[in-house]
Amino acid sequence: MQNVPKSIKDLASKAIQNVKAYGSWLKTHDSKIKTISRDSDFYSLPITNKKDYIGKFKISELTLNKQVPQFTYASSGSSGIPTFWFRDELQEKIGTDIHEIIFRDIFGIKKEQKVLAVITFSMGIWIAGNYTAAAIAGLSGRGYNITVATPGLERNDILNVFKNIAPNYDTIVICGYPPFLMDVILDLQKNGIDFKKHNMFGLTAGDKFTEQWRDLFMKTVKKENNPASVVGVYGSADAVVMGFETPLSIFLRRAAIKDKELYKELFGDEKLLPNISQYDESIIFFEEKDTELVITAPTSIPLIRYNIHDRGNIIRQQEIKKILEKSNLSKKSEILKLFGWDFPFVVVKGRTDVAATFYALNIYPENIRAAVDDRKIRSFLSGNFLVYNKQSADAKRERLFVELEMKEGISGSKALTAKSTNIVVKHLMNLNIEFAKLHHSIGKMALPKVLLVGYQKKDFSKSTITSLVNIKG
Repeated sequence: MQNVPKSIKDLASKAIQNVKAYGSWLKTHDSKIKTISRDSDFYSLPITNKKDYIGKFKISELTLNKQVPQFTYASSGSSGIPTFWFRDELQEKIGTDIHEIIFRDIFGIKKEQKVLAVITFSMGIWIAGNYTAAAIAGLSGRGYNITVATPGLERNDILNVFKNIAPNYDTIVICGYPPFLMDVILDLQKNGIDFKKHNMFGLTAGDKFTEQWRDLFMKTVKKENNPASVVGVYGSADAVVMGFETPLSIFLRRAAIKDKELYKELFGDEKLLPNISQYDESIIFFEEKDTELVITAPTSIPLIRYNIHDRGNIIRQQEIKKILEKSNLSKKSEILKLFGWDFPFVVVKGRTDVAATFYALNIYPENIRAAVDDRKIRSFLSGNFLVYNKQSADAKRERLFVELEMKEGISGSKALTAKSTNIVVKHLMNLNIEFAKLHHSIGKMALPKVLLVGYQKKDFSKSTITSLVNIKG
């Protein structure tokens, strides 16, 4: 059992005493604790989640002292109806703190440099774009010479920013979802943008990406020998920024690909390469609960032992040192230099409650179930389906695949495949707001490849949702 930082125990005490919903939640779970003074008090608190806790109370009942939050933003739920979340000055400050660490300590950006941050995350009411823009803009108040441009997903606007504004800056940080970010930098390259003239860095979030993807990013922006030239942020709509890649976590992930023993020590038997980030546990506290990650975080709606339904585990700094000693890596000069990052590690393997991810948005089972149950095709289908994404072997393209099992005795045809594709797309567009916006932005590239599978030709029993990366095809 981990030691609980005082800041986290204090947050839990405040929630007990000043959040009406949390007090009611504790009563329904027969908890009579009034304050958290010991670790054992904290660990006795019941686990919360979005469905049973956040979804059961009014906004005013979920905030400290019924405060009205400053900002709201949304994430699409499984029904396609947005789930609204909130943040205030504290989350803005935390976001700026973390982005300052990334800019200053990882990218090596100095205050006297003129920096252009280009936000290619989806803007509007969605979290990633507006929060990243606000967090980076906050660095201006700390003496950094930073301009923030927010073209979002608009390709022409991104190109115009690079053609007309970028030449005036020493350093450019381009921010976006991994597949879209790759689309953008390759598109910029085709349009004559010379990355040799720019000191380029990347900041990404949302989707897991391969180290081959990182290699291609480095090669394209002329940073071949700097894996930390692109940093992945681990975040969620619920808790905003939770962790981030560091030179040490990136080294570990890349080394594990070549070292089977190191891979097993870090990631167990996970077949797909997990993400590994570091985090400040005085700000956010992670626990492992039945293979899932549980967090406690000071958001506008305080999250106390909140299950985010990410599969993963925590590795302490001292455990990492032991693992490296076991792998004979601890004495390498390059690894010794990286241990200034004195944060614990969080390994993220996937999600348990949704979805394949595609361009950083969630594709929910309900989205595909609606298509499978559509009266125009349901008589041909067994009801089993599989959803996943594939990243092309050259890491340049990501595509969404939907496999539908046909009923016994039914044979596939081009006409039935085309009809099924139209139905799947229709329901994705109607039920998934973020998918509809993505389709508007990238057109045909957003469309899924629908495959009809013969009856019992494939085992659909183990999972209806998966995510595949780095596979040819």
